[in-house]
Amino acid sequence: DKTGHGFYNNATAKLLCPVDFDWANTATQEGIRNYEPNFQVTAHSWPSFLYKDNKYDQEDPTKGLFKGDFLVRAFKHILTSSSSAAETRPNEESTLESLYK
Repeated sequence: DKTGHGFYNNATAKLLCPVDFDWANTATQEGIRNYEPNFQVTAHSWPSFLYKDNKYDQEDPTKGLFKGDFLVRAFKHILTSSSSAAETRPNEESTLESLYK
């Protein structure tokens, strides 16, 4: 039973919500959950958790990409150590150099 998973769980859905949509909008939530054509989530939909502060810049799509707090913490936990993941603060600028400290 997958009730309450993915887009049916608000915490997970907020992370998975494509950058093109605002999960705080109830119309977006209903549209994605009901598979409405105007709210399609495809393999080309970048989830907000990939971006620093979950913010997407339409002018510069690579700005903040792969610097989301959740993603950086998972990377550090897997590739360095769990204690280094705990050291990451949400407002800390992550660079490759800082990930290997």
